[in-house]
Amino acid sequence: MKDEILAAVDREYAADPLSAVTWDDPHPDLEVRDEEYSRVTDPERFQIVGARVDAWERALVGLGLAHAEPVVTPSGWNQAPSQEAVMLVPAAEGARPLLLAKGAFDDTPATVLIAGTGGDEQGSGSREIGVGPDCACDACDGGSDRLLETVDELVWSVVGGFVRVWGDGWSVEKWGNQESGDVRIPYPRTEIFDMARAGKITRETVIIGEPWYTMA
Repeated sequence: MKDEILAAVDREYAADPLSAVTWDDPHPDLEVRDEEYSRVTDPERFQIVGARVDAWERALVGLGLAHAEPVVTPSGWNQAPSQEAVMLVPAAEGARPLLLAKGAFDDTPATVLIAGTGGDEQGSGSREIGVGPDCACDACDGGSDRLLETVDELVWSVVGGFVRVWGDGWSVEKWGNQESGDVRIPYPRTEIFDMARAGKITRETVIIGEPWYTMA
C-alpha cells in the first residue's frame, strides 16, 4: 500500500509546474566551504517543498484515506509558519490526524514543512514532530531529491503509524521505521513498543497512531 500511496503522490506532484525545478546535490564529495553556511542561493527553488506537501494532500484525499480541513498553525511551532496549514483527518479507525503547515525561509513562502499530529479533528493538542528542511543554507543543501525525501519521510511518519511513550523525565517514540528516545528509558528498547501496544505499560502515557491504510 505504501508504494501505491507514493505513486499517487508522484502523479500529483508531476502535475505541478514546480516539479520541473530540480538540482543536484552540490556536495557529492561532502566538501563544504565556510562561506556556504551564511548563504542561501535561490530560496525560491525551495518552494518545491510546498508543492510536494500539496501533492500529498491531494493524493491522500483522492485515495479516500483522509479529508482535509483548513486550520490555524499553532503559534508555538518552529520557523514562524504562516497561517497556511491543513489538518488531514484519516478515515482509518485509531489513526491520528496529520497537521501540515507551510513556513518560510528568507520571507519566501511555502519553502519549509512543519509537520505535526493532532489530538482531534480541530488540531487541539497537536504536537510538532518535525521540520523539513531544518536549514536552507547552501552548506546544508543536499539537492532537490533529498529535499523531497525529507517531506515524504515527515508525512509518512504519521501516515505509516507511530507509537509514543513517555514518563517522568524520559520519552521514546517510533515513527514509521524510525526510533528515538532518551537513555533513561526504564524498559528494554527492543520490547517497549510491543509492551505499549499490548497495554502492558500503565504508569506512563502512551499514544498510538494506527496506519492510515489496511495491510490487505
